[in-house]
This record gives sequence, structure tokens and C-alpha cells, in this order.
Amino acid sequence: ERVVDLLLCEWFWKAVLGKPLRLDDYLLIDKRAAEALLAMEDFVKKRKAILASDANESEKLDALSKLCIVMGKDSFQVEDLYLSMQYLPPAHNLPYDSVDLVPNGSHIEVNAENLEEFVCLSTEFIMKSGIQVQVDAFVAGFNEVFPISTLRILSVSEIRMMLNGDRYPKWTFDELLENIDAKNGYTKGSDHVLWFLGILAEFSPDERKKFLRFATGCDSLPAGGISSLTPRMTIVMKTDDPDVDMHFPSVNCCFHFIKLPAYSSQEIMKQRLLTAMETTGFYFN
Repeated sequence: ERVVDLLLCEWFWKAVLGKPLRLDDYLLIDKRAAEALLAMEDFVKKRKAILASDANESEKLDALSKLCIVMGKDSFQVEDLYLSMQYLPPAHNLPYDSVDLVPNGSHIEVNAENLEEFVCLSTEFIMKSGIQVQVDAFVAGFNEVFPISTLRILSVSEIRMMLNGDRYPKWTFDELLENIDAKNGYTKGSDHVLWFLGILAEFSPDERKKFLRFATGCDSLPAGGISSLTPRMTIVMKTDDPDVDMHFPSVNCCFHFIKLPAYSSQEIMKQRLLTAMETTGFYFN
């Protein structure tokens, strides 16, 4: 019924639910580093294929000597990367500058023979052991509210929809008319309410998100769309001053109340609404 305005990426949910993470997931976190590891992984596969081929030893040695790690338009020999068996984090706000992937790893150079081990250990640290403390802390906190184990029957996309709602909200005029109430000076048949719903129905995707942020405090709708919003959005008349065209709509986000002046035209209503959506200060009036 209410969405949680806390967007957690897909790979994090997979980690929390104990689902295996792959280098493909790392692309969503650090694209450049992930592509480098994937290029090394590709090198390992090609090297294994050469060694397992029916070619003679001379042909194998020749093929291996020409084998390179390809990153975009560039090609490198393994030794040219000057890697050691340690993980060097891209950020500088961590409690460590490097982590040995094996004992004394900082003194062990990475070469073609141990590159596979380097890729496997780096991936394991990045996607599992290196984040396990944080994942465990999140799970412990989540479990105090709701047992996270019950979510394992759902896919990650289903969990994100349930918690974060529809990030690309859609609605029609008829859906709005059916699922929005009007009170305190307005009815659903009031011209100003129909003007307002007409404006919402014509909003672009970005404008819909901004409107939802303005009216509800969150830029998405619960799973099921506008019909699942609780409490229902309610339009009430705002009567602060007789010169209504000089005033802006305001809202009560907690109750989804939209306080709408009775403007003299739909165009003025739209202008004032768009301004209010872009400006802080109208949310709790």
C-alpha cells in the first residue's frame, strides 16, 4: 500500500537473498573494473582452449605467445598489467588500501598461469566476502521488521516492485477519475477537478514522477498503480485569498491531500501546478 523510497540495486538484493552474484552483476556497480575482469576471464577461456586443442606443442606455444587480454581497442599481455594477487579498491573511504587475495599476495605477480585464480578470488571478494559484513547487518535490521527469508520465493524484480513500486507510473483520465476523491468544496464533477485530472492525464513520464513526489513524497506508485495508492488521493478546495490565481497548490503528503485553488482557467492551473512541483515549500501547507 505504501512504497519505500529507498532504491537498492538488483545485485544488492541478490546478495541479501543469498543468490549467487556474477561478474555480469558487477557491471552495474563498476563498469570499467568489471569489463577488465571479464576480459581477463575471456583470456583464460581462450588459453584453456589452446591448451586443450589438437595442435602440436610448437603451434600451441605460438598461439599462446600471441594471446592477449583485449579491453576495448587495446590489447595487453598479462605481465604488462603489473598485477599482484591483491585487490585494490577504487574508493578511498574504505578501512583498507588493499587486500591480499592469498597469503603474501602483494608479493606474488599475476601471470598467465595464475590469472584464473586472480579473477576468481577478486570476484569472490568483490561480490561476497568483501561485502558480507554489510549484507549481514542489513539482513539483521530487516529481520527485526519482517523476516527476509519469506521474500526468497520472489524474484528480485518482484521484490523491488513490491517495496519501491512502479518507477514509471502510468495513468489515464478515466483511471484518475475513478481513483481520486474530491471533498471540501469540490466534487468529482467540478470543473476544476476535471481540469486538474486532464492536466495529470497529459503529463509526460518525468512530470508524472515529479507530481507524485510533490503529492505523496515518493515518485513512484505501489504495485497496481493509482488504484493501489493508500490513502486515496483527495482534492480539496484551497480558499486562502480571493485572488486565487496568485496562489499555488499545496499538499499534505502523509494523507495525499491536494489543496487546489479554484483558478480562473485550466492554463493558469497548469502553470501554478508545474511551479509548485518544482519548488520546495508547498509540501506540508
